Amino acid sequence: MTVYLGVLAIAASLRNDTPYPQAGKRHRFAILVPPGSTSLPLPHYPEELYQVFTYEDLTEAIAALNENDFDGVVVLGETTRIEPAFLEEINSVFDAGIQAIQLRHITEKRSTRKQYFQALNEEITQALFGTGATRLGVSSALYGADMVLDLKWLKKNQKSRKSNLERRLVRQGIFVEYLEKVKVYSSDIRTPRYKVRFSKALRALPEAIFTAHWDYCNKILRWILPSRKTNLISIALIATALLCYDWSLSLKWWSLLYILMFIICLAIPDYLVRQKTKK
Repeated sequence: MTVYLGVLAIAASLRNDTPYPQAGKRHRFAILVPPGSTSLPLPHYPEELYQVFTYEDLTEAIAALNENDFDGVVVLGETTRIEPAFLEEINSVFDAGIQAIQLRHITEKRSTRKQYFQALNEEITQALFGTGATRLGVSSALYGADMVLDLKWLKKNQKSRKSNLERRLVRQGIFVEYLEKVKVYSSDIRTPRYKVRFSKALRALPEAIFTAHWDYCNKILRWILPSRKTNLISIALIATALLCYDWSLSLKWWSLLYILMFIICLAIPDYLVRQKTKK
């Protein structure tokens, strides 16, 4: 796990400012938002080319959209604000043929220690499995909110609330882009919607390896690995136990713990470091 996260963290920390080319046309977008997010500031985009819909049930809202009216769907969670160039940036990527996009989410409510560390954990996850993954040429994680999908594909694949769109995208060989610079702001962290059971992910691994489906291998590896918190606690406990038994045996475990902590620190964005310093 340490090597895997290390590669992602290093990739995420490298600069890559190559923009998508300017779009040849402006596409039509349906923006789906939950109740309570209807007062969003309007993006700088022709009003006739987008429409905002409120949804209670996402599957029903998607089924109600007309493919003749829209090209793509922007699915947002509870949102306080978006940036003015929001749709222009999305349109450039969409026009390049990308059918699936994960946007960056930023939690604005970080006044308490718990809220700060929740926002920190979310940003680390996005940096590793969004920025890091795409810079290595594999798909970004998809979280079920703050995402953009081709409407025709979405209507065929969003069968129910339980539909795992991330798994369907990777199995169909569709790349998921991550737009680090396109930010969606809200008061609370997002809870990832798409999860795969450990046993199910493990059964799919041999097929992914034998068919050289490296994008799928990356997804499976992420699904089956323990969380960063579990890993840190496990290594710390092993190192402490060995220290009591034979300090020389614990050295490699303490080294592994410090390396993993360094890797995680690489993925922390500057604005959260500055906020912690001010505190």
